[in-house]
Amino acid sequence: MLIYDEIVTAIYEYAERKMIMTFSSAKMIIVEAWHFTRELKANIDGQQSILYINRHPLFNYNTFPFLVCSSFECFMLINVKEGIVEKFVDTLCGSIRA
Repeated sequence: MLIYDEIVTAIYEYAERKMIMTFSSAKMIIVEAWHFTRELKANIDGQQSILYINRHPLFNYNTFPFLVCSSFECFMLINVKEGIVEKFVDTLCGSIRA
């Protein structure tokens, strides 16, 4: 997979040889061993871009595979194992960098 005409806003390695990439269009993809695995769909109203991304403090890829990320509109939980993105904290985050 090649990425054209996209602005990468974050690349985060959450486990060995597993990373998430986010783009200015609020699109997210999972990459494993430098190969595209899946695109994540965040169906959150008004979401524009991802500001910050990190592992949840209790992160374990097999038992608790969650990342926390912030956008301008909210904080989200990303289940990287199942590819699910859900709203976690509903607050404006424009000036917050977790």
